[in-house]
Amino acid sequence: MATANLSALGLSLSQVEAELRAKRANHDWLVDHKQALREDYPDRYVAVLNGKVVADERDIDSLFRKLRAKLKDKDLRTIAVDLVTADDVIWIL
Repeated sequence: MATANLSALGLSLSQVEAELRAKRANHDWLVDHKQALREDYPDRYVAVLNGKVVADERDIDSLFRKLRAKLKDKDLRTIAVDLVTADDVIWIL
């Protein structure tokens, strides 16, 4: 059933799996380089693709506008985006 739904969207299971692996790799890169990113991009949203920062901005809307303009021919689904805070943030829910 899930494969049929993917087909209706023009996607294959292998394509989705590959995109998820790429997204995870970009996210892992963000985590692994958090301290260096804090020094270079404090309190900024950063976007990572293939182990490289491809854009940064102070607000997320500006970041996505920049990404769409800069990477017109790329699929943005595999890009990892995070707010790089200057210090650790503790969330209390």
